[in-house]
Amino acid sequence: MFRRRRCEALVSGTLARFREDFSAIVDEPITPSDPGPLFVHPRSVDYVVEILRRASSDGISVRVSGSADPMVPDGSEVDVALVTDRLTSVIAHDIADLTLVVGAGATLASLDDLLSSHG
Repeated sequence: MFRRRRCEALVSGTLARFREDFSAIVDEPITPSDPGPLFVHPRSVDYVVEILRRASSDGISVRVSGSADPMVPDGSEVDVALVTDRLTSVIAHDIADLTLVVGAGATLASLDDLLSSHG
């Protein structure tokens, strides 16, 4: 069972306002997972920045999870789980330099598909 650190935030309405505010700008609505944290799946770095800025100013704790690890461990004290599974874009790819920069949610399988098309 998750520790109920977020009860203070729920009582004050901070977490509820956070949920309402970000359900409008995150492509997948934030859904509460009782008794755990709120899960957010932003599609852009701009959303990540805004979520973290707001969480910091409101005293809301955030755990960032990779695309292969969207779960929050039992006993963690976290209000929001920010899952990077939708941050999968290729940011830069230079075949000549053998460099590739991708979003935090890119999987090895998607990278394998991309790179195999270039030999």
